[in-house]
Amino acid sequence: MHAAVYAGIDPPVVTAGTQVIRHEGWYQLINPTVKGGAVNEVVLSLLKEGDVDKKVDETIALYRQHQLSFTWCIGPMSSPKKLEEKISALATSSWEFSGMAIDCNSDIATSNALQTEVVDSHNFVDFLSVTTEGWDLKDRTSTEERLKRMVTHPQYRCFIARNGDQVIGSAATILKEGHGYLIGGVVLKDYRGKGAYRSLIQARVEDLQRTGYPFAVTQARSATAVPILEKLGFQNLFSARIYCLA
Repeated sequence: MHAAVYAGIDPPVVTAGTQVIRHEGWYQLINPTVKGGAVNEVVLSLLKEGDVDKKVDETIALYRQHQLSFTWCIGPMSSPKKLEEKISALATSSWEFSGMAIDCNSDIATSNALQTEVVDSHNFVDFLSVTTEGWDLKDRTSTEERLKRMVTHPQYRCFIARNGDQVIGSAATILKEGHGYLIGGVVLKDYRGKGAYRSLIQARVEDLQRTGYPFAVTQARSATAVPILEKLGFQNLFSARIYCLA
């Protein structure tokens, strides 16, 4: 549970120019060069009741100073209840996600497993291309710099999925103390529903099992990924919500 709740804290690689604001009970990212919540977000916000109004106002003002939209995670990584009431009233949209976990010794073999590969210098271009297209990332230069750092960083294991010669999906694992954190699973729109997402999950869990990691956690969208992960044997630990603020 703790691993799933705090999974998004301190990623080993962040987008260049990202400022990390961290103190007890608080973790926030801000990057004035990236317009959107993918980089600009409040991940952890454990506040005292009397501090909520001031902290929310200060945080919104900081992002508005840079003309940035951002996201705020609300769930077991936030408190008190008053915080969600205030954030939900200010948000322009939101979606639910779940913290999930699986024993890496679980048998999650899929019936239509596609070819998957660990990413290195030989297939990095494929990884860059499918990740950029799948997530509709606009800043290719910044994306390439970040993905290169991920592929060469010892805490990351990156993967792609192929359908024949066509690269159709990508994903990654962050290796943490005692577990793996599954991130970034995406499949190209024309190939969704054909088993690529499941194959990327299987490849990463089996990779963790081979290297001695006992369990994996992830934070998955409730409307899309959670039903798939539950069928593969993942345990649903908690529900939370991402709020988008302009």
